[in-house]
Amino acid sequence: LGIMADTRKEAAPFSESAPVSLSAGLLLETGDEYSSPHARRLVMVKQAQDVKWGIVAGKFIFQPQENIMETVLQTAFREMEEETGLGGSELTHWHFLGHIYIPRKTKLSLGFVFEAMLSGEPDRLARGYTPPNSAEISQVRSFTIDEVLKLLKNTSLIYRPEFNVQLLKFWAFDRICDKYDPWEGEKFAQEVAETRTGFPSSVRNIFHNQLFQGRQIR
Repeated sequence: LGIMADTRKEAAPFSESAPVSLSAGLLLETGDEYSSPHARRLVMVKQAQDVKWGIVAGKFIFQPQENIMETVLQTAFREMEEETGLGGSELTHWHFLGHIYIPRKTKLSLGFVFEAMLSGEPDRLARGYTPPNSAEISQVRSFTIDEVLKLLKNTSLIYRPEFNVQLLKFWAFDRICDKYDPWEGEKFAQEVAETRTGFPSSVRNIFHNQLFQGRQIR
C-alpha cells in the first residue's frame, strides 16, 4: 500500500508515494458496562518468541490478487480470535478509539485502535491460559491496573514498545481517573494518575487528541 502526500505547494514539496504498514489493535477489557471502570482488567498476550507482553494486535491483510482486503475492524477481530481463541460473539460492545501514527525510516506505520469489552471468562483470563491455535502466542492473561503499572516499569518486557507503552499508560491513566474523579474531583484524580503512571496530563491529552483525530481515517 502507498499513501500519496498532498501535492499542493503550500502543503508539501513532494508528491512521491510512501509505503504504509497498517495494523489494528484491541484494548480488550473484562467486565461489563455496569462494573466499575477502575476494576476492569486489560487482556494482553505474551509473544512466544521473545516472551514480551502487548495488547491484541496484528497487521492488516491486503491481497488484491486474491481479492482479499480486510477492514481494520475485521483485522482486530481476526487477531483477537487467532491470538486468544475468543470470538466476536463474546464481546458485549466495542468502539473505534482512534489511530497511532509511527514514522519510520523506510515506511509509515498506522495502527488503528479499538476498545472492546468481554462478556465472560474473567476467572480464566485472570489465571492465564495458553491459546489453542496460536504458534505466536504462549499465554493470554488479564492484568489489573497495578499489574499494568508494574509491567510499565520494565519496558523491556513490552512487545513493540513504540506502539504499546503509550497505549498502556493511556489506559491505566484513564482507569485511575475513573476511580478518583467521582469522589475527589478531576484535578485530584489526574494528579494521582500522573504520579502512578508517569504520564503527564498534558501528554495524555495530546495522545488522546491524536487518537481522536484518527477517527476521521477509516
